[in-house]
Amino acid sequence: MSFRVIVWGTGFVGKSVLRDLLDHPNFEIAAVIVNALEKDGKDLGEILGGADTGIRATRDSAVALALEADAVAYFGPNAMRAAVNLENLTAALRAGKNVVDTSMGVFHNPRLTPKELLDPVEAACQGRRDDFL
Repeated sequence: MSFRVIVWGTGFVGKSVLRDLLDHPNFEIAAVIVNALEKDGKDLGEILGGADTGIRATRDSAVALALEADAVAYFGPNAMRAAVNLENLTAALRAGKNVVDTSMGVFHNPRLTPKELLDPVEAACQGRRDDFL
């Protein structure tokens, strides 16, 4: 079984995960979303410092999230940029994707998550039912 993954973020953690996913038999990279203008349109291999992969990075998250994928692996900025992360995470959820996130540790225990952060996530999940929520 193969899972299609959209990777959002190509910083230190994102690059490490992308390298692992490239050669993993159970995962396929559906898209790579980048923030930096200079990475837009570049082949993933160039971003990772390796051979071309045929996968082009994009800054257009709406186009990437419209692709068929099982999950979004989100490696955004740290929690100091909570508003940006929340906007991106909820966009992925509204697109019907399962999401794994390393940027917002506050979500590790939803009972302790501030309501102003948890409410938009719960609203984005409304109408979705899957085994991961």
